[in-house]
Amino acid sequence: MKNNLLNIVIPMYNMGKYINRCLDSICTQNLDEVCIYCVNDGSTDDSLYAVEQYKEKYSKHIVIINMKNQGRAKARNMALELITEGYVWFVDADDYISQDAIEILKDKLILQPDLIIFNWINLYKNHREKQKFGRTLETAGAGPGNKVIKRALINNYRYPEGFWYEDLGFIPIIIGVANKVVKIDDYFYYYDRSRQDSQTNSYDVDKVIDTIPMCDRVYEILTSYDTNQALHEQIKRLFIRHLIINTILVKFEHIRSKKARDKMVDAVSKEMDLRFPNWQRTTKKTNNLKQFLKVRAAMFYMHKLYLLGDLIWLVPRKIKKN
Repeated sequence: MKNNLLNIVIPMYNMGKYINRCLDSICTQNLDEVCIYCVNDGSTDDSLYAVEQYKEKYSKHIVIINMKNQGRAKARNMALELITEGYVWFVDADDYISQDAIEILKDKLILQPDLIIFNWINLYKNHREKQKFGRTLETAGAGPGNKVIKRALINNYRYPEGFWYEDLGFIPIIIGVANKVVKIDDYFYYYDRSRQDSQTNSYDVDKVIDTIPMCDRVYEILTSYDTNQALHEQIKRLFIRHLIINTILVKFEHIRSKKARDKMVDAVSKEMDLRFPNWQRTTKKTNNLKQFLKVRAAMFYMHKLYLLGDLIWLVPRKIKKN
């Protein structure tokens, strides 16, 4: 198959319920210079059959890769071995894209950026929420769905295999090494968070603290790539967001066991103290009450003052839900 401007990589494992929605959102658009790599990660449902039907209709634009079940990271890496030029967009099989996304993105790719970042819409069971992203390690997000990446920028970087939060061990590295970044304010990606068995909704402690080796990988690679103090500060902000806010504060709403909480706090504290000994002095002044309470709750949790953390973070959220 010829080299294409835009390569869309879709890993799938038992996504028969969702893959049609995903492919419909892509295949109904102008597919000139677009190739779709569907990587079947050993599915046991009808995912492969569904993709084969699209392959018959869009044979010039769809490549099917079959592999035994080895995880999403391996599936994405296998596709990267086949893509040598152009740009890469990683799309999950249970998500989908907006109707005008491909044409607008192809127009932006004429500028030959290293990276394009845009916004997405979170889909929950009973509602949806728009989410905006920025350009920095802290604000661009660690997910791949809102990014189109130059294949040459990826070079030999690959998703770390065998981890739960492999995105966090790959995407921030790409952001950190990118020079020419284009930010689009459109919402091109629909991120489905409604599945109870999705990665986002997992509260297994050992899986949750998988964020630690991923952040550690980012630190090791980016600090060896660039010793710039500004980048170092961005890495620290990334650690705070993903280890303290996303790992501790967000997950503690569902993880209530003191033993489990202690394990998480000990692991995160050890990593933060190792990489950024003065991290507790990193505070942003804010006049936003919700943001202030969020930070205070996180710090209470990090000092194992769980009752105080719950009081100012979880209790108001429960009242709001009721």
